[in-house]
This record gives sequence, C-alpha cells and structure tokens, in this order.
Amino acid sequence: MKYDAGAANGVDGDLLFHHPQAPMNAVHQSTILAAPPHNRTKLVKIRSVSDERGILSVADSGDDLPFVPRRVYWLHGGTVGTVRGGHAHRELEQLLIAMSGVYEILVDDGERRQIVRLETPTDGLLITPVVWREIRQASPAASLAVLASLPFDAGDYIHDYAEFLSLSGTKSC
Repeated sequence: MKYDAGAANGVDGDLLFHHPQAPMNAVHQSTILAAPPHNRTKLVKIRSVSDERGILSVADSGDDLPFVPRRVYWLHGGTVGTVRGGHAHRELEQLLIAMSGVYEILVDDGERRQIVRLETPTDGLLITPVVWREIRQASPAASLAVLASLPFDAGDYIHDYAEFLSLSGTKSC
C-alpha cells in the first residue's frame, strides 16, 4: 500500500487525517498533560520560568530530552488545514513544540491512532522511531519547532504505510 500525501496538499491521494477508515481519539492537552497516547510517544512539559520580562522555556538534553538535538527546524507560513508529514522514521526521535498557534499531530504506532493537540510552547510531543505522524496546522499564523536526534537522512524516512505497519509489528491500526 503506497501512502500518498493528499490532493489538498498538491499531490495525489489522501492523508490519514481524512481517511474514512482511520478512527482517532482526540487528546486535547495544553497546560495539563495526561498519559501518553502510546508507549512510543510522550507528552512533555517544557520547564519554564516566568517573571515581569516574560517566560523563558528550556529543554536540556539528558534532563528533558532523551537525545542531543542534531537538527532543529520549524514550520511556519502555512494556512489552516495544511497537513505535513505523512511518514515515520526508522531511527530518528523528535520533540515537536507549537511555538505559536495550534497544531494537531496525528500519531499512529501501528496499534493505536490518536490526535494530540499542541497549543502552547510549554508543552511538547516526543515521538520515537517507527511512529507514523501527520501534522495539521489548526490555527492561523502558527509555527511549530522540531528538535531532531539526527541530521536529515532521506533513507530514514518510511513513506509507505504498509512498510510502516510491517516495521511496527502490526497488520493494521
């Protein structure tokens, strides 16, 4: 089964966000974090210090991150409903943080599929290897920072959903 990223995003096919056989449970977390949606993802509270000058938030490797970031990038300039991702990684770990606005992250570990809503820069979503993800911008003027454990490697991407399911050890979600 070949995964396609969706005609609404300029390519052929559908995203799991819009797939009729892809039931999902919404997890709306911002300031109070609940249990992680899977054992391969984790909601992380970013340490923050506030005073009259504003808020300073920090994520230290070792204490807050299980990896040393080797790559940092951010998404911005999209429109509401824009979907990115549509893949899993073989080895890469990532921490996603909504720096402004709201993003809904579909995470699928091959057994369960849920949507995690990120809407504050003091919450992050840690995603480990072999977790399918789709990132939907849910508000205008949003930006999402991604801290990655490894530099870019095209060979680390899993774009085929059937291959992802095989690697995850499941047959379907």
